[in-house]
Amino acid sequence: MLIRIHTLQPTAMYSLPITLEVNISRGIKMHITGGASQLFKAAQQRIYTVIKNSEWHWPGQRITINVLPTEVEKSGSHYDLPVALGILCASKQLTTSKLENVLFAGELNLKGGLTPYDDPFNLVYLAQQTKKRFVVAHFGLTDLVELQHKFPTVQCISVSTFTQAIDFVRGLQRPPLPTPSAKPLPKPSSSMCMSEVAGQRPLKRALQIAAAGGHHLLMIGPPGVGKTMLAKRFPTIQPPPNPGEDMEVFALAAASGKPFNDQLLKVRPFFCASHVLSRSELFGKGAATELWHQLVSGPSRSHAAIPREKLQFKPPLPAALHAFGGAMFLDEFTAYSKAVHEDLLQQLDSHKLSLLVAMNPCPCGNFNHPEKQCSCSSTALTNYQKKLSGAMKDRLDMVVYTSPMLWSGEEEETSEAIRKRVNAAWRRQIERQGKQNAQLSTSELEAVGRMAKATWRFFYRECAREKVSIRAQRSLLALSRTIADLENSECISKSHLVLAFALRYSDRASYDAPVDKKKPSQMPSTVARTFSLGKAGKFTVNRPPK
Repeated sequence: MLIRIHTLQPTAMYSLPITLEVNISRGIKMHITGGASQLFKAAQQRIYTVIKNSEWHWPGQRITINVLPTEVEKSGSHYDLPVALGILCASKQLTTSKLENVLFAGELNLKGGLTPYDDPFNLVYLAQQTKKRFVVAHFGLTDLVELQHKFPTVQCISVSTFTQAIDFVRGLQRPPLPTPSAKPLPKPSSSMCMSEVAGQRPLKRALQIAAAGGHHLLMIGPPGVGKTMLAKRFPTIQPPPNPGEDMEVFALAAASGKPFNDQLLKVRPFFCASHVLSRSELFGKGAATELWHQLVSGPSRSHAAIPREKLQFKPPLPAALHAFGGAMFLDEFTAYSKAVHEDLLQQLDSHKLSLLVAMNPCPCGNFNHPEKQCSCSSTALTNYQKKLSGAMKDRLDMVVYTSPMLWSGEEEETSEAIRKRVNAAWRRQIERQGKQNAQLSTSELEAVGRMAKATWRFFYRECAREKVSIRAQRSLLALSRTIADLENSECISKSHLVLAFALRYSDRASYDAPVDKKKPSQMPSTVARTFSLGKAGKFTVNRPPK
């Protein structure tokens, strides 16, 4: 008798639907075809022992198992449960009326016990995508509560033994579903807080803007001023994942081994590189690189939108996939190879992740230091600055120069207070356009900017004077829109544009209005701006007197 039973093949993202065709006919032995690995084939002795120990009959005939689709490599011990049930159904020991709408997965031990499934999110998500009504596996109680809330159309049946799974197929027993009124999990406490870093308020403000709008940020300053300390505290102020990317974020996080719970649904990913990454460590190679390009190219709300061969690899994930939908911090950015910089150039425009990078101003790190003297030659300084190309600078939304003297005796703002402000600005963006400002096109930014005619004239004059590229103009509009959202302003004003120019071109002269020929005494200042952060958390621009 030929029967079909449905299961899955876990990958680095989502899970692939797999169909087992089990047929029993005249002959001997058990044969597995369809791209099954040796680990899969070696499970037949374990399955035989479980069936015999559970007091069921092992059919003494030819058992043929075909695993579809054949182009996908099948591996894993989670095939134990569907194969064992398939053999019993094909031998007519169990009814087959419930097999069509059920997804089975589970690893069996010799006593007939089932190991808890380690990636419940992708298992149930696949059942929803393939329109299955039931999922039979060993779930934890916490996982059941979260899955029932996330996927209300799929019933998760938790079975801890092979006998319980058989009872479900026979219709004799159905374990009760958990009630959504279960106690929520406690929120994990973070030992790091922005208030622990004294001073550096302009950099803190830039990190706040980057978190709210999803912008890229370059931090330049001498060693020991707090660039890395603040970047590592960036996760404490991040908003939740964007609605258009949440499924991909959840799937990648769950497949990488993170427990599926309430916090996984609310935490935006963050990757901090512990060392200088190679090209393969950053974007992976082969299938991992193809998956990254597929995710960057556009939204993929279904596993079917990504070809199977582009998913067929396993963790550990490359850094870019770890940070997809969130942020990635790369320290000592000039130490990265030219190939890594070129790869990043092609990805930064999509803003599928927020890139935070830090570097020293020179090889010794003391260039323009107020107290220490730089020992670098002019040639060494020139070669060092050339490591950051003009194309890369054009794609970084903000450039902040830090100094060891930017501190005061005032009380520092906590991460909790900053995160509330960031979340409020993030919600305004999602309600208005469904995504963050950094992901908007120029035409979309013109629509949501709501700038007055005088403000547009100021913007175009400054762009023409500073020879701003088209890409940089879009970046400036996005920055201005984020600053306005943080201040709960419906329209972008001139002050928002001034701050956006200052954050993007902090190494240039101040952005005063062009010189009026009728007033020769009005000369533009050539002294760079200095910034201060008031108690209300807003930037003030201090220009020298005219």
